[in-house]
Amino acid sequence: MMRIRLLKDAQVVESIDAGWTINIADLADSADKLGPEHGADDWEITNEAGGAILTKARWKTIRR
Repeated sequence: MMRIRLLKDAQVVESIDAGWTINIADLADSADKLGPEHGADDWEITNEAGGAILTKARWKTIRR
């Protein structure tokens, strides 16, 4: 299961279960909305092993 990891100064401030969706755009939109609520300035989406599969910087590059 994927998780949204919210970061502040490269440190994890919150890790949230991403649910059962596999739509990466939905996960990125959720991460963008959750970040300010938790005081985060960055985020990454991770797989069940904890490896980052998408970062905020990469998402912004893809969306251009």
